[in-house]
Amino acid sequence: MTNNASWIEDFCDHPNNGHQLLLKFIKDLPKAANIKSPIPVLNKQPGEHHLCIMCVAAIMKHDYGYRKVLNEDGLLNVVALSIQNENPATRLAALNMLAMAAADVNDGGIVAMDSIHHLSSVAREPARFITLMRQLKSPDCPVEYQIAGMQLISNVVNFAPDLNMLVYWQMDLERAGVDEVISVLEESSDETVSKLAKAYKAKLVNVDDIVASREENYGLYVQGAEEVAALQMTVESLTKARDDLRTQFKVRCCRARSGAARITVLPAPRPDHTQHLIAAPRAPLTRVGHPIESQRYARNGGGLSQRGGAVKRQA
Repeated sequence: MTNNASWIEDFCDHPNNGHQLLLKFIKDLPKAANIKSPIPVLNKQPGEHHLCIMCVAAIMKHDYGYRKVLNEDGLLNVVALSIQNENPATRLAALNMLAMAAADVNDGGIVAMDSIHHLSSVAREPARFITLMRQLKSPDCPVEYQIAGMQLISNVVNFAPDLNMLVYWQMDLERAGVDEVISVLEESSDETVSKLAKAYKAKLVNVDDIVASREENYGLYVQGAEEVAALQMTVESLTKARDDLRTQFKVRCCRARSGAARITVLPAPRPDHTQHLIAAPRAPLTRVGHPIESQRYARNGGGLSQRGGAVKRQA
């Protein structure tokens, strides 16, 4: 796809709406084949269908035009119907456009598969892709058409939105006979065709392996769910035990604080500094040279006599 064709925006946008006019013109082509007009230009001309398909292909080369084609309801349906056209070039162009849409991860594969489903409904096929498989198995199928067909098939399985859709589309291809086609194209003399066929075969999903894997995964899921439930019960039990311990601790703290408040704190006793003082007996006062006063002092218990006068000093 390119981004430098600004004319496509003018062609597709209002008021031209060229892609919508192409859709209407292609749908009216079968009716025009049965109408004979005296004016030659109004009669259906050879190659008109091919020219319209090539116009759509030119639009899809531009990313803006490509999105316009995919979003226009029914436009890719007429492209899918064109793989039944008698013109090989028209069939090839239509198949390339379907392969391009199938490689789009933004719902392009869904739109492409819807258009192929529309083809199978119109052709009254029992399964999708039967028309394409019949063409690819034909000995007269051109190599370019085989490459485009294998590219479409590869894109369908490579760009499936999820595993469920991949398995569903793969089963559609198997019902249409893709295994037989792949076995033939693997032996093709063209290297590109053979490479695409082998790549598709390598991409195949074994449904039995998927079912077994899902059963195993489901068993692991059940086992894990049981273990998680057991762990949740353990956590709840431990949480309850923790809350009980917290409650008991708070109760004991409250009791300890209330008991401490009832205790009367007595002041510490003041130290007695006089206990270590022991009165020592006075030594008798002896006056040298005064025997009379010494005797008097002794008779009075060591005290001075109240009746004595002044002590006379002896000369």
